[in-house]
Amino acid sequence: MKYLITILSGVLLSTHSIICSADTWLNPKLLSTISDNGKYVVRVSPSTEEKDVALSDSNDGNAEAKWFRFDGDKYRFLNSTELSNPVNPVYVLVSDRGYLVTLDNWHSLGFGNVVSIYTQSGFLIADYKLTDIYDLETVSKFNKSASSIRWRCELASSEFIENHSNILKIFDSLGGLLSFDLFSGDFEYEADVYKNTVNKDRCKL
Repeated sequence: MKYLITILSGVLLSTHSIICSADTWLNPKLLSTISDNGKYVVRVSPSTEEKDVALSDSNDGNAEAKWFRFDGDKYRFLNSTELSNPVNPVYVLVSDRGYLVTLDNWHSLGFGNVVSIYTQSGFLIADYKLTDIYDLETVSKFNKSASSIRWRCELASSEFIENHSNILKIFDSLGGLLSFDLFSGDFEYEADVYKNTVNKDRCKL
């Protein structure tokens, strides 16, 4: 198990390193994530088809997630599912219970489904567009580029899962905090959580 975790640490990709600049993207790559307790590994393979996030209305040919669970001596394949991401997510996390979270779409931050939550069996619990989370006035406050809406704080560790409560936490670039219940998919928003801190200014990209 230790050996595999060491290998995985070398291939884990972060949103903070795969985007070269505001409108320059590398080609989509395999994404891997491991739960904090080491029980689950999820690997996400990008679509092999050329697809437009804004125009795609089907999961056929989308990015694919594969779950693996540690079973005493090694990780064994559990299941797979096609994701709602036409090309690839930008960032992925998995909880200690195997719940998968995908954030944003490759080439198109802030467009399409920006937060998706799946059970370990691949069942889609929640799928949120930016306008499902924020009103249009708030969306207009986020910095934008030709390809993206920079809604998430892009500092390291600004997205994480609290495994004791099964809550996904996401800090946004306006200083607010989103809390998603992994079981129900429901969320709450707290504005100005870090209103008077240096981090808020750093998150305004």
